[in-house]
Amino acid sequence: MGWALSYDAFRKTRGRRYFAREGAGVAKSDDCYKSAFCPSSEQRFRGYFWVDRATFAAVLLALRRDARSFFFRSRGGTQVDLQLQLAITLYRLGHFGNACSVDAVADLFGVSVGAVAKSSRRVVKALVSLAPVHIRWPNAQRREHLSSYAASKFGFQGCIGATDGTTIPLAYQPALHSWTYYDRKSRYSLSGLITCDWDCSITNVVVGCTGAAPDTFVQTLAE
Repeated sequence: MGWALSYDAFRKTRGRRYFAREGAGVAKSDDCYKSAFCPSSEQRFRGYFWVDRATFAAVLLALRRDARSFFFRSRGGTQVDLQLQLAITLYRLGHFGNACSVDAVADLFGVSVGAVAKSSRRVVKALVSLAPVHIRWPNAQRREHLSSYAASKFGFQGCIGATDGTTIPLAYQPALHSWTYYDRKSRYSLSGLITCDWDCSITNVVVGCTGAAPDTFVQTLAE
């Protein structure tokens, strides 16, 4: 009994220390983003956010124009700038492991830990709401144009795009049937299948299968 109580206390202490954050750190200011990332080269910018500047600007415009309700607060404290929220979210989505931890990203962008978590949540919800508008299967006229391009450029008849499978890593091991999430890269993940046209515009996304599911099985769900 004594050992069990001691172990339980140890687990609680270990869990709390991840929520403890030392007072020292970088100053919290939006200028950290503007001075560090905005003047960077195009290659470094893509390395940070996995999109070029033109795509970043287009996504930012879409959020401001069509998803303002996700970033509006009728009361309470003010949010960080929307541009900074998008940068934080894209940086976290484009990195893995300790590099995308809340503490590391907060120090990198000069914001609080809460701002990182809330910004990521808002931007992801806003992007999900905009997905049906921008991710659409091409109509008959568009499919004919894509097919003609593929025939003349690559020699493929009736081909309107390319499809590839990918895995989306999970931060933690799932509690239920975790073995079904263990993928070929020795990590826990979800399987996804992404289709794009010849202009690299995504036309279809299939997600929901566990990481152990092969691409051929995920493909059957896309039909």
